[in-house]
Amino acid sequence: MFIYIIKNKIAFYDDPEDYTAKKLYKKLLKEYGCEPVIIKLEPDENNEYEEESTDIFNKKAESEDVPDARNETITAYTDGSYNVKTGIAGYAAIIMAGDKEETLSGSITDPELTSMRNVAGELQAVLSVIEYAQQKGIKKAVICYDYEGIEKWYTGEWKAKKAFTQSYRNRLHLADMQIEFQKVKAHSGIDLNERVDKLAKSACGM
Repeated sequence: MFIYIIKNKIAFYDDPEDYTAKKLYKKLLKEYGCEPVIIKLEPDENNEYEEESTDIFNKKAESEDVPDARNETITAYTDGSYNVKTGIAGYAAIIMAGDKEETLSGSITDPELTSMRNVAGELQAVLSVIEYAQQKGIKKAVICYDYEGIEKWYTGEWKAKKAFTQSYRNRLHLADMQIEFQKVKAHSGIDLNERVDKLAKSACGM
């Protein structure tokens, strides 16, 4: 038996792979911005659960028991690249959340987007960070970038004329979170910026 507990919400299922269990898990994660505590109870030889184990159903998961990701700020280095030989764009992000580091990367093959070459990757990298943050319930992201359109399309300093730049601008403005931008100089020896550049290149086969 598996029990999910998060901020006074409790549910239990015999099989965590059950469709309803997965749906609940995702709902709790989205609603509270942090993963539920998962407790596994083992039955005795009579296939019954010990009496004292039932106390767990009355447990209340307090905020100090389960970290609240909504108060967390992430810092992300983003970059995009373009492979002229294959016509594929790549994007990547390195996300720092406290003492943890995560990477995101992928390729873009849609001709409408790859016509923008590396810019498509630059924008998609930021969008991937925003999606990541929203899935985790994080309410603030600091985007470190070296391509100025990242911020200027968002602020309106540059007019978004293409469908993708318009979609990018709108998506960020509709995001229910705080977004800050920090310009960094490209190829200036900043470790995370150099690393994310390599990841973006690798994502498009360079």
